[in-house]
Amino acid sequence: MVKEYTYVPVPGVQLVRMTKEDLLLQPSSASPGSSVVRLLGFVVGLLAKAVPVGVFFLKFLNWWHSDEHAATTAAITRLPVPPPPEPMQPVPGVNLPPHPAQCPLCFKSRRTAAVLTTSGYVFCYACAHDYVEQHGRCPITHVPTTALQLVRLYPNN
Repeated sequence: MVKEYTYVPVPGVQLVRMTKEDLLLQPSSASPGSSVVRLLGFVVGLLAKAVPVGVFFLKFLNWWHSDEHAATTAAITRLPVPPPPEPMQPVPGVNLPPHPAQCPLCFKSRRTAAVLTTSGYVFCYACAHDYVEQHGRCPITHVPTTALQLVRLYPNN
């Protein structure tokens, strides 16, 4: 008598216990020897990947603890610390307006806001375009620039 289990959650599938006759009727690939061969193949495949990784790891540890690595590390740590950079001298340019919403060139409220990407300062587009076309530099930082580096800003309303 075959006992059926119907608690498998897949619709239309029933779990049934195999009998001795069912085991004898199975193809030869399911014989106990084939599982050993599959296991052996799996182990060989695993070793084929694990041995090169292990060799690399051992070589890395050998290099890490070698005198060559210690000498390189010591030479690098003996380098002198570089001095800090010289503070930048103030550049004579246009003074900043008292309120951040004003254009530094015309000191009026910015009409069409645009940023000069070389310096990050925001101006009226017309003021900045005219100044950059005439002088070829940022009016505040004097960094060389072109009118192509003037980008229109769109307010977020």
